[in-house]
Amino acid sequence: NAVTDKTAAILLEPVQGEGGIIPADPEYLKGIRALCDEKGILLLFDEVQCGMGRTGTLYAWQGYGVEPDALSMAKALGNGYPIAAVVAQRKLENVLTPGTHASTFGGTPLACAAACAVVDTLTEGGVLENCRKQGAYLMEQLLKLKVKYPCVKDVRGKGLMIGVVLDFPAGELLGPLREKGLLALSAGETVLRLVPPLIITQEDCDLAVSYIDAVLADRAK
Repeated sequence: NAVTDKTAAILLEPVQGEGGIIPADPEYLKGIRALCDEKGILLLFDEVQCGMGRTGTLYAWQGYGVEPDALSMAKALGNGYPIAAVVAQRKLENVLTPGTHASTFGGTPLACAAACAVVDTLTEGGVLENCRKQGAYLMEQLLKLKVKYPCVKDVRGKGLMIGVVLDFPAGELLGPLREKGLLALSAGETVLRLVPPLIITQEDCDLAVSYIDAVLADRAK
């Protein structure tokens, strides 16, 4: 019922970030793609958090095989240098013609050079393969904590974008983890968000899990 003849586009995240690290169901995305094709609606993906290698492919949609009409990206695109971009299929090239969208600091040569270097590194340096490998390993180790601690309700994610679902506010762990040397965030109220560097090693994963294990053990006392 949300889609009418006035609907121009459907915008979503292939993997929700702030919503709690929730990967979309593949069949759901395929269904949305089919609906958009049927109704003549644009399918737009927000890949600001889940794009640029974070889920194990350059763009998150590639891991699902569901191609959007356009997608947004930022943050990791510049690897620390401020830049954002929108990428669209060729059929939309005449929608935003020169002068219809402006940005005072957009498209600077330095920012674009940084983004090009990031893309080259991601696609040629084995980074994506490492993300998939270490992401699977980290997920496997975190699932052991689910067995060990009843307060861990689930571990979910894709690549190195992982959420540990707890039965208490995740913010309670951030301080103790930081004191041990592990920086983490919450995603929603009860999800501990882990988004480590894509060049993380297995030893790094083991160390991170040991810190989470120790903090959960302290809390259980």
